[in-house]
Amino acid sequence: MHRYALLDRTLAQASLFSSLWHVALEFHECHERWYNGPLVGLDATDIERRLEDMRESANTLSRSLTEHPAARRIADAVRTKLDKFCAHLPILRTLCNPGLRERHWVLITEVAPGLAGVARGPDTSLADMIDAGLGRVGERLEEIG
Repeated sequence: MHRYALLDRTLAQASLFSSLWHVALEFHECHERWYNGPLVGLDATDIERRLEDMRESANTLSRSLTEHPAARRIADAVRTKLDKFCAHLPILRTLCNPGLRERHWVLITEVAPGLAGVARGPDTSLADMIDAGLGRVGERLEEIG
């Protein structure tokens, strides 16, 4: 047996916990920016790629943390939050489309009448759109955008 086997194992576990921390922190920070921050400047393709990377990391961590049930539950919780946020991707793809014009907004407000009262501007957020009812018609938005 390797003389430093315990040290090697401890370092491997520390690496797992560090990865878990970084995935959870990255999603927390990104979620705040993507959900509550302005839609202006968001890139839906980049968001989708980053979400997929974080989901893959959370899945790998969940499988690797079998000896640590509490840490595994955290990895699973992060994955659940990632999956829940992924449901908003159709909305982000449409609203962050650089080709979105006024005629598209007319169609969007026909699909989601609650948006008629939402002021669109540089500070409008995904949360504003979800609160106005866009979350219920996300799938239909992709046809518009």
